[in-house]
Amino acid sequence: MYCPFAVIFGLGSGLSSIAQGTLPLALFGSLGYGERVGQSTAVRLVASSGAPFVFAFIMHWLGIGPSLLICIAVGCLAAASFALIGRQLRLRAEEPVSISG
Repeated sequence: MYCPFAVIFGLGSGLSSIAQGTLPLALFGSLGYGERVGQSTAVRLVASSGAPFVFAFIMHWLGIGPSLLICIAVGCLAAASFALIGRQLRLRAEEPVSISG
């Protein structure tokens, strides 16, 4: 019963580490790659370390139900943000490039 979970969790972890290194390079190019990856990694690590404390605080003061609703709302907000970023990248890719000179 636990083996499929462990395999899927491991695959997700491996895919995440590959995507974290290659996705910024593919989206933004090599100029400033290290700085961009460092900034995104720092934000991710701070959020990951603070999230359990924030969630426990919210659960303590509001209860389980509202805490889960807040968690769902934050997740939906993150998904919407990613969708908007993808839309902007598609629109930018479709813009005609004018060569002046």
